[in-house]
Amino acid sequence: MVTLIGTAEFVVNGTDIFTSIKSYTSASLGYFYYFVFATLWSNALLQAITIFVIASACAVWYFSKSPNMQELDSPVCSGFWMTFRYHFGSIAFGAFILALVQFIQFLFELFNRQLEASGASNKCLEYLMNCIRCCLECIKRIVEFINKNAFILISITGRNFCSSAGDAVSLISSNPIRFSVVAIVGWLLALVGKILIAGLTTLLFYIFVTFVTSVNENIQEPILMLVLVGLSSFAIATIFMSVFDVSVDTLLMCFLID
Repeated sequence: MVTLIGTAEFVVNGTDIFTSIKSYTSASLGYFYYFVFATLWSNALLQAITIFVIASACAVWYFSKSPNMQELDSPVCSGFWMTFRYHFGSIAFGAFILALVQFIQFLFELFNRQLEASGASNKCLEYLMNCIRCCLECIKRIVEFINKNAFILISITGRNFCSSAGDAVSLISSNPIRFSVVAIVGWLLALVGKILIAGLTTLLFYIFVTFVTSVNENIQEPILMLVLVGLSSFAIATIFMSVFDVSVDTLLMCFLID
């Protein structure tokens, strides 16, 4: 990004950095594309590692046979160890596929903005672009779904990414009702959990700033503070409930395999 800003030539075309670059054939833009793809891949890799570690801990708990639960000693650390020792290639490959789809989406939006800036856009072309955008988003969601279940199966069976992805699709297609019911119930519980966590946190903060005199005297805009607390607590609740979501899917996979 620093290289792009320091070497590329710009023209005044609003505030959009993409439509303000004078030449998209400049070699310096290669660094920018590399930066974008590396960022997408890194983000997808972190998400994949998180899913694998959570799934690994749940799988160890489910298949634990020891009466004193010795296998459950530091399951998160064990999950990270297995990630980088045995399965990092599979996880990185799955993250690469997702990052590649997201990068194609990025290039598509880049091209669409250039098309709009050139004035060549019309209704038919706009509808076509929207259809392509919708198809790319569907592909991304499908890849995310397959990746998630593949990482879960990798943590359970220890097989490579391609084999685990095939097994996941086969397992889901052979048990559609169970997966549908669990998905719906899990989505509802996650939604209720997010609302309750965000709502209770915001309510407690409101009580705190309203009835504590020393705090109430120093706050000029309580509404803004409540909005910020509500949004922050909802974001944290979303992260927490994503752990619940992966755990539920992992336990269902373990049950079907067992």
